[in-house]
Amino acid sequence: MVPLSGLRSSNQTITKTGDGRSLGNNRSGNAVSPELHHSVGHYRNDGFILTNAHVVGTSKTVMIITENGLEIEGEVLRVHEPRDVALIKIPVRVRKALAISKLEPGVLDQVYVVGSPIYEDMHSTVTKGIISAYRKMKDSDNLSLQSDAAISGGNSGGPMLNINGHVVAISVASLSDPTAKGLNLFI
Repeated sequence: MVPLSGLRSSNQTITKTGDGRSLGNNRSGNAVSPELHHSVGHYRNDGFILTNAHVVGTSKTVMIITENGLEIEGEVLRVHEPRDVALIKIPVRVRKALAISKLEPGVLDQVYVVGSPIYEDMHSTVTKGIISAYRKMKDSDNLSLQSDAAISGGNSGGPMLNINGHVVAISVASLSDPTAKGLNLFI
């Protein structure tokens, strides 16, 4: 599998679930999202993948598409909707996993976000920003990271990396307001 300019592990994956416009359909037949979602990638060498719960929806299986186009069916093992995370397992061992940082990023730390915004051809787009703050939103008790690193539709579940290339968060949402830019949330 092809690495992306040294910023991501060679086993970084793209998750896509089916509605006919997708590269692969899940066997449950659920149309979860028409967008290509970039998942965090394998966080262990034995094929576990972390992404957003809203990416997998109620699907029991999803199609994982690697950077080199290999399609692998993954089983959705766990979903935690309040935190918007999902755990997927693929039946493939990988050589090198993306490392998860043991340290929380600090405000003003530089970060990079990998994702597949809007179109399939835009997969593995990398944006750069800083951690602006830790936020607790009105409708949630969960703490989120705010960053000005650009994300768009399709970035959900994509990794936020520190300057060492370790995963510190995953993309969740971009707050849209005509008067504000760069208000993006990560968990």
